[in-house]
Amino acid sequence: MGYKAVGLFSGGLDSYIAVKLIQEQSIEITALVIDLWSHERTVKNRLSEDVKKLGIEYRYEEITSVFLERLMEPWWGYGTAVNPCIDCKFLMMVKAKEVMEEIGAEFVFTGEVLGQRPMTQNKQVMNMLEKKTGLEGRLLRPLSAKLLKPTEAEKAGIIDRNKLLDIQGRGRNRQFEFAKSNNITGYHPPGGGCILTYREYAAKVLDFINYSDKAQPDPEDMEIYKYGRHFRISRDLKIIVGKDDEDNSILEEFSEGRGVIDLRKVPGPLVLLEGAAQGENLETAASIALRYSKIKKDIGTLVVYISSDGKESSVATRDIKDDELERLRIKFDRNKLEEIRRKTLNKQRMLRKKYL
Repeated sequence: MGYKAVGLFSGGLDSYIAVKLIQEQSIEITALVIDLWSHERTVKNRLSEDVKKLGIEYRYEEITSVFLERLMEPWWGYGTAVNPCIDCKFLMMVKAKEVMEEIGAEFVFTGEVLGQRPMTQNKQVMNMLEKKTGLEGRLLRPLSAKLLKPTEAEKAGIIDRNKLLDIQGRGRNRQFEFAKSNNITGYHPPGGGCILTYREYAAKVLDFINYSDKAQPDPEDMEIYKYGRHFRISRDLKIIVGKDDEDNSILEEFSEGRGVIDLRKVPGPLVLLEGAAQGENLETAASIALRYSKIKKDIGTLVVYISSDGKESSVATRDIKDDELERLRIKFDRNKLEEIRRKTLNKQRMLRKKYL
């Protein structure tokens, strides 16, 4: 009888090694790729090609809606920025358990390494997640297995524990050595981590939390946060200013349903408007567009054209002063993050108590 396993797969070195360790024990593997908010097509294609090279089954699952809900109300709070790491891992493991049960697999495995990530890969959290997701005894971490208690698959002889590893910590030397000695190639080098830990990106999520009337951002919101310079003009108006030609081209794809500032014959950035643009706020938005144009400063006033809802209007404006520009720029504010943490602490406890 053949045994099956579901492996969370990211295309990184650790997930490659985890697949290799389980493959060598003649286990039929389904690689599970989880999309948190609209994977770029290139990423999906790349990961599917990675899996084909490994000769294993591929499963793609999207959990966008529930993840973005947790982004706004994490059960375990945020990390260094707006990264709800424990919630993220919890949701992925719950989905992996669903797939495991659907295909009749014996266990789930991951590329986690004990001590590699401070929030989710310490023993206490790893044990807690295993229990709270219903995977107790059925969640194998092959790279650190010898440092953790045996799983049911190991106890039953489905997996030979002696062929697993005892890696821990943030260094990658042992992984690189293992990859070299086992001819593992094609993996994607360790990157800078989750984008939600980047302050520039996190600032835009915090701005959404503080000003948006929507319950949660949608995938388009999360995507547009990657591009342009973002400015908060008022509670009701935000603008996004393209950084260069490539940025402008990408932002143009998001122009539907948003206002657009056009400098006409003056070379300048694409500027998108989100919210109510009128009166003094519109003049300020137009002045920022002018500030990032290629026109010389202190030219007096210039007429700027605004297109919105199929209508066009114009406004005369002047270049904005640097100190005012910086005051309006959306920046990461740790005090705001700490304030959100304090306000939501009791709610987090209530949610965990209610659902777990």
